[in-house]
Amino acid sequence: MRSLVANLGFGALLGIGCTVWSSPVHAAQAQLEAMRTFVDCLNRQIGAGNPADISSTLQCLPANCTMTLTMSGESAQPACAQGGCQLPRVILNCPGPPAFIPSYSLCPEGGTSDHLELGVVVSRRPNIRMAMAELKVPEGPYTPTRLQSFKSIVPDNKGCNACHDNGNPNAKDGALQQSIAIDTFGNFAGTELGPLVIDTNEPGRAVNPGPGITAQTLAQVCGCIDQAVNDDLNPLAAQFVLQRLCQGLLNYQQTRGWR
Repeated sequence: MRSLVANLGFGALLGIGCTVWSSPVHAAQAQLEAMRTFVDCLNRQIGAGNPADISSTLQCLPANCTMTLTMSGESAQPACAQGGCQLPRVILNCPGPPAFIPSYSLCPEGGTSDHLELGVVVSRRPNIRMAMAELKVPEGPYTPTRLQSFKSIVPDNKGCNACHDNGNPNAKDGALQQSIAIDTFGNFAGTELGPLVIDTNEPGRAVNPGPGITAQTLAQVCGCIDQAVNDDLNPLAAQFVLQRLCQGLLNYQQTRGWR
């Protein structure tokens, strides 16, 4: 995370730079410090009376992250469609170094919309390898002694490598697990992911949805959710947390996101 500590304090987890850590030990230390900073921020948000749900994490993100919305189901945070709405997975790429890649789900199915997945790039040679973590909100208090339980450690205690290739197959149990990054516009297990993207502001990327997928901005997705949660007969009627999360992401995009 681009010296999150110097910037937002969360930058270290979120950056997308090209820094290569000299060892897994350094990567683990960087991730732990970034997570500690993020958790401190989240505790302050909840302590200040903000909702004790996933939407409160958005105030702890650094500035200048890009956003990509995908309807891919090839993830532990799958997208879905409900109530006439496309409910995508939202992947942020935030400036580093080191690169930080948090992702959110606007799909309420399977209980994934209250989970924040985090990836920190620890090496780009010979491929992009990430240290990963998962944080469920609310599941506090988020004390320093619980930070270790958020991280993905060998042997893949978080199950990240059910989708990602193993980035350090010879590491000893208890070491920081590394996972190979999946290109949101690439190929995964024979599925082309690019046609599943409905919106992005990532430089050099284009939106070209495939059959059954409609290009939509985040504002349009949020508008559909707003209508759905106010419809008593709609499956999203009780999903006010999705409304807060989507509006929070939109506010971030419009005020602090990449330009």
